[in-house]
Amino acid sequence: YSVSPPPSPPPCFPFGDSSMLSPKLGLSFFGSNFVLSIVGIWMLESRRPRPAILYLAVLLFTIINDATSLSFFGVLLYDDGFAGMVSLGSCLLSLFVKPLLSVILYQEISKRGGTLNIKGFHKAMRR
Repeated sequence: YSVSPPPSPPPCFPFGDSSMLSPKLGLSFFGSNFVLSIVGIWMLESRRPRPAILYLAVLLFTIINDATSLSFFGVLLYDDGFAGMVSLGSCLLSLFVKPLLSVILYQEISKRGGTLNIKGFHKAMRR
């Protein structure tokens, strides 16, 4: 008498679980990109240079954080199969696009009247 395993539940997404990012990337990867999204929404809502400067600071932090997350956890993504490859590809795409976004953001800060030298930074933070 042998017991067969219970049937697997149907996938919640059209591609199964492969359409989600792998949790092996770590909490710091997801947390920093979530904070980046929240500060980005605040930057879009405000026309002052201060949110744009803070967004640039968070963006530079997430570039460093993404690189370290990929260096530590990138090898673990190969074991996840297709879901790991999708996660790795989206992380790399995000890492390659963020420096371009930093240049565009610097132009937006200049357009809003802010500068990134020490005197201009203190002036923007007091507004």
